[in-house]
Amino acid sequence: QGVRRAFLCDGDAMCLDTAELVPILDCLNESFPRLERVGIYANAANILSKTPAELESLSARKLTIGYLGLESGNDEILKRMRKGSNSDEMVEAVRRAQGAGIDISVIVLLGLGAYEMSREHARDSASVASRMNPRYLSALTLMLIPKTALNARYKKGEFEVMDARSILQELRWFL
Repeated sequence: QGVRRAFLCDGDAMCLDTAELVPILDCLNESFPRLERVGIYANAANILSKTPAELESLSARKLTIGYLGLESGNDEILKRMRKGSNSDEMVEAVRRAQGAGIDISVIVLLGLGAYEMSREHARDSASVASRMNPRYLSALTLMLIPKTALNARYKKGEFEVMDARSILQELRWFL
């Protein structure tokens, strides 16, 4: 009875068709009378696949926060990381969601450009974040995950993990 927040986790639930997502949100609202907010992971492509009216319908059902991994505002880095969207698409997605009443928390990954593109990564990420004007913004430090493409590149010597001092410098450039 006291549940006020719910989170649809384990991936990008925004990929569901609106017709599938609406009953889930309706069920949450019926089950938890004090529910104030539902959160969701989202990516730019899935937000942009929904009409403004669909996004407003989701927001009306208390889906009012989404977490989007910008990761980098640099299109070359996004391409290397196979993000699937460019920076302009991500800006449009955040603006569209927020215009429909869904606050977006944007995540930037410090170190994603490695030493090679650190300054560009910081500069372009700051520029894109400013264009997005998200409700929330986080700068997290890159962590390599075993069995991922980036970790494989690291093991082959094709990607260099930045040291703490360099990460702090990148954060200063970003700010």
